[in-house]
Amino acid sequence: MGDIVHRRKNAKKGRRPEIYRSHAFKPEKVRKHGTRGRKVHGRVSWTLAGRWTPGKAARHVAKWDQIGYKIGLRIKKNQTVSLSYRPREGGRSIALREDPRVTAELRQNFAAGPGLKWVGFVPAQPGQRRRHEFEHPNHIHFFIELSISPADARHQIIPYVGRHPGKTFKEGHISGSWSVPAGGR
Repeated sequence: MGDIVHRRKNAKKGRRPEIYRSHAFKPEKVRKHGTRGRKVHGRVSWTLAGRWTPGKAARHVAKWDQIGYKIGLRIKKNQTVSLSYRPREGGRSIALREDPRVTAELRQNFAAGPGLKWVGFVPAQPGQRRRHEFEHPNHIHFFIELSISPADARHQIIPYVGRHPGKTFKEGHISGSWSVPAGGR
C-alpha cells in the first residue's frame, strides 16, 4: 500500500515514481588474488517497487543495460579495486572501468573520511547485457566479481552508491554496502 501511495504522490507532483527500493550484496565465494589481494564473487540484489513478472524484469534490465549505470565504492586510499559483471550469454565478463568524471562527482558529493577515497566506475563497453535472475515478486539479482588489493586481514565493508547516468548523485542515488570477507584460499 505504501508503494501505491508514494507513486500517486510523485505522479501528482509530476515526478517519476521511484523504481528502486533497496540494494543488497551477498558474497558467495572468496579467493586470494595475487599476493595481498582478495577476489569476491557475489550477488547484487535489487528490490523494485510493485509486483513484477519475469518478462517485465527482463525488459527493464535490457533497458537498464542500454541506458547504463554508474557506481561508486569507498575504499582505503592504498587499495585498488576492479569490478565486472557476469554476462547474459556466456563469453567474457563485462568489465567496469574507473571513470575520472564519476570519481570527481563522488568526491564532490560524499565525504570519504580519513584514509579513504571514492572510486567511480562505468561499463567499459556500454550496452553489454548482464546476466540476471528474477525472484518473484520484485527482486532482480546480478552476479559480480570484485577484486581488491591489498585486502584487509579482517572483514571489510565497502560503502556503495549507484544510479543511472544523465543525473548526478546529488539528484538521487541508491546506497548500500558490499562485503569482502576475511580469508580466501
